[in-house]
Amino acid sequence: MRSERAKRRRKDRNRKILLLSMNSFSILFLLFVTVSSRAGMTYGHFTSKAAIDGEIGICSVYPNQVEQLLEQFVQHVTRGEADYGSLSLYNGSNEEAIGIPDAAAASDEELQQFASSINARIDVLEIQQQAIDGLTGANDSEWASAQSEIVSAASILTQLSDYIGSVNLHCLAPEDPSMLDQFLALINGSRVASEAFQEQGRSIYGALSGSPSGMNATPLLVNEPAVISAAAAASYQAAQRSLSDARSAAVQQHSNLQQQLAQINAEIAAREQAKADAEANAKDGESTKEQADGETVNGQAADETTSERAAGEPAEEKADESRSESVPSVRDESAEQDPAVPENPSVNPATPSSDSAKEQTETADHPAIPITTQPNSNESGGVSNEIEIDHE
Repeated sequence: MRSERAKRRRKDRNRKILLLSMNSFSILFLLFVTVSSRAGMTYGHFTSKAAIDGEIGICSVYPNQVEQLLEQFVQHVTRGEADYGSLSLYNGSNEEAIGIPDAAAASDEELQQFASSINARIDVLEIQQQAIDGLTGANDSEWASAQSEIVSAASILTQLSDYIGSVNLHCLAPEDPSMLDQFLALINGSRVASEAFQEQGRSIYGALSGSPSGMNATPLLVNEPAVISAAAAASYQAAQRSLSDARSAAVQQHSNLQQQLAQINAEIAAREQAKADAEANAKDGESTKEQADGETVNGQAADETTSERAAGEPAEEKADESRSESVPSVRDESAEQDPAVPENPSVNPATPSSDSAKEQTETADHPAIPITTQPNSNESGGVSNEIEIDHE
């Protein structure tokens, strides 16, 4: 009984050992197969046996590096296309000049309205010129940026071309095929890149996608004339030309409006000056009239004074004549007497008579005109008498 049990145990133990061995072998085999497949893909992918010289080389460039270059290329081309799409043409319209009628025939109110309209239009033109200048500067900046982005993308194409010519293509093919599709779509749809740029890009796409159609034997020159499309450059120049023409038209219209405004302002100033002159002449006329009226009044007063003086002179002349007649009689009487001894010693011939003294007293306050009576030539020792006559 014991021997049978021992045999049975021995068989079970051997069976378990066999199963464990088989399981272990199976696990090891699976591990070996898995590791071999992984190692074979990686090592076989990045190494190759030279068919000519039999040498085995290691990849100096890996797919992740190529993928990074492709991403940079996509970014540069995308930005360049966006900058090119931002170029602006002039879409405005130049308004016709304001019609100004004959300034001399317009009323003052019409002239003021014309001046206001012209000033408003001048302000609009100045704003328009500033906007055109802004668009011109923006176009210059966008175009320069677009060229810079395409040149940077072209340098990446040159680098990829160098890799393709020096490294095995199995080391360069990217693991994500969608990147190559995006790369090709940008090349074919670019409006800024030149035809040589696009041909180089298509050759690179064919090499990296595993179906090379032959690389372009002529290397791509990384400079603006080689990588920038002539059509894109012509579009930029046309945009700038449209802006320049619009600005020239605005400047010319601005100058014409300035001349019209100067004419209107000159007419307004002339009319204001004419009004001021008319008012000044009116004031001068009033002053002249007042002065003439004053002179007329003064003349009438002078005439009245002259008439009064003329009326008083005959009476005075008669009085003088009567006095002159009385004086010779006195001289005659005195002449009969002895000239050396007067009859009446109390009377001094040299002394004026009382009437003469009285007349002198009365005319003391008035200027007098002396009248001298000449002595009789037949009489000796005649006496000269002076009589003062009041002309007042």
